[in-house]
Amino acid sequence: RVDSNFNLDVGWYPSTLCIVFALTPAPVGQPRQIYLAHVFNILVGLACRQIPTGGYGDFEEWDGATNPHGLPMIWVQALAVGLGVSGQAFLGIIHPPATGMALTFASNPLWSWGTMAAVLLADCIVVVLSMMIINLSEKKQYPLFWVGLGWEGSGGTLGMARYVARSARRTVSNTARSITGKNKGDDFV
Repeated sequence: RVDSNFNLDVGWYPSTLCIVFALTPAPVGQPRQIYLAHVFNILVGLACRQIPTGGYGDFEEWDGATNPHGLPMIWVQALAVGLGVSGQAFLGIIHPPATGMALTFASNPLWSWGTMAAVLLADCIVVVLSMMIINLSEKKQYPLFWVGLGWEGSGGTLGMARYVARSARRTVSNTARSITGKNKGDDFV
């Protein structure tokens, strides 16, 4: 829930933190999944909110609904969650806690485009703090990949950074040797 004091009820973040810290190598907890799934589900929730609703009743209370020509709110919420889950699976950006955002954005008229910035800022904080805390351990590495670039076989992001640094050192030393003429068997004419 968002109010005028910018209090933000983000009940799905404990689930995100559980996935990031307990299932560190799992793809569902990588930054790409977190960011893209949250943005996708926010958009789904905002789109579903445009569907006319007949209040919070079901078809049994259809006569007493405030707008008898719209769908019951529970149906719109179910549609938002269903589209959120199936869309994540189709796009390959599964992050289960993000589906709660489709439900919340479809249900709560106070949550709008401005709330999206707060959610993405919270995502950045979660990822940065997780990187700082998890990477203190010698047994764990976070994240294993960014933006779909899987570097699991090379030791994750840090392993890839080590590989790039070694390659750069090797290139610089080979270039320096070739300039000074200290390569074995090289004759420069």
